[in-house]
Amino acid sequence: MAAVRQRKKPSEEEVAGLLKVMSTSGGHDENEDYLSVGPTVSQLLERVEESKDEQQQQQQQQNSPTIDPTFSGNLFKKGYRFGNLLACCPSCCGCGPVWKKRFFIIRGGYLFRFTSNNRTARPKGTPVPLSDAIVNVVDVADESENENPALLLSVSTLRKEYILRAETVEKRNQWIQKLNLAKHISIKVSLGHAKQSSVDRRARKAGERLFNDGIRRERQAMDHETEMRNLGGMGGY
Repeated sequence: MAAVRQRKKPSEEEVAGLLKVMSTSGGHDENEDYLSVGPTVSQLLERVEESKDEQQQQQQQQNSPTIDPTFSGNLFKKGYRFGNLLACCPSCCGCGPVWKKRFFIIRGGYLFRFTSNNRTARPKGTPVPLSDAIVNVVDVADESENENPALLLSVSTLRKEYILRAETVEKRNQWIQKLNLAKHISIKVSLGHAKQSSVDRRARKAGERLFNDGIRRERQAMDHETEMRNLGGMGGY
C-alpha cells in the first residue's frame, strides 16, 4: 500500500506572494474596497515621505508654517438614541440628546468619523466635505444638558450640522484650526493652486465616493417616505 504523501505547508513568503498574485489577477482589489467600503483608520493615517524640496514648495504655496492638515483624535458627537425623530423631546423623558464618542480623521479635504480608532475600522456615516463646511464655536448650550459651551464646536454644511465636544478648550481650538486649514487647502487643491500627496488624493476620491453614496441613500429614503405618505393619504378616502 502506497504511503500517503503529506503536503508541505507553504511558508509566509509563499502565502504573501500568492495573495499578491490574486490581488492583481481579478481577485481581491484593495482599491475597490478603499472607494466603495471606505479607507481604514490605518490607511488614512499613512504617513507620506516627502523630499525637502516638496515640503518647501508646499509651504510657499500655502503660506503657512503648518503644511500638514491631517489630524485625528476623539470627539464626542451630539446625537439621539432614535435618530433625529426624537430631537424635539425633552431630556427628562430619556429621549434627549446623547453624546457619542467617535474617532475623527481629517484627510484629503474630508472629515471621516469612526466608531473607534481600531486600525481596521471603516468610516461610519457620510464624510463631511470641508471645502463647503463652516466651522464655528458654539456660544450657547442648552442648560438642561449641563454642557460647557467652551468645549463645543459645530461643523455645518448645506446638508447637515454636526455639534461636537472636545475634552479641553485647547483641543477644541486645535480642531477648529485644523479644520479651517484643511478647508483652505481643499479649496486651493480644487482650483489647481496646491498639490496633494498620493495618500491625500486617494482619501479625497474615497470621500467623494462615500459622500455621493450617502446623498443617494438619503434621497432614496426621502422618496420612500414621500411615497408612503401618499399611499397613506390615498387610503383615507
